[in-house]
Amino acid sequence: MVDLTTLEGADTPMKVKALCAKGVYPDPTDLTVPSVGAICVYNDMVSIARKHLDESGGSDIPVAAVSTAFPSGRASLEVKERDTKDAIANGATEIDMVIDRGAFLSGDLEKVCT
Repeated sequence: MVDLTTLEGADTPMKVKALCAKGVYPDPTDLTVPSVGAICVYNDMVSIARKHLDESGGSDIPVAAVSTAFPSGRASLEVKERDTKDAIANGATEIDMVIDRGAFLSGDLEKVCT
């Protein structure tokens, strides 16, 4: 399965809706092509993606969110937990996580694993 993702600072509701439409019908000229595995967006776009998928025949397509302080992972555990809970509350059923790159690059593997 292939996920469709948009993770731009300039993402808009319309862009997310267009991505969802493409996810439901990847090839509109061939309806035998299966839908995508997930639509992946920032947390603030999760509810928009979920609503549009549900309204456009893609209710079986999961919404994935990039949580845990994407893209750097540089936030406290409490912030990462809240970020994840927020995504789930808004309809995400998949969470894409990133490690704290700064901790990893400095060799603080204990921090990376928590």
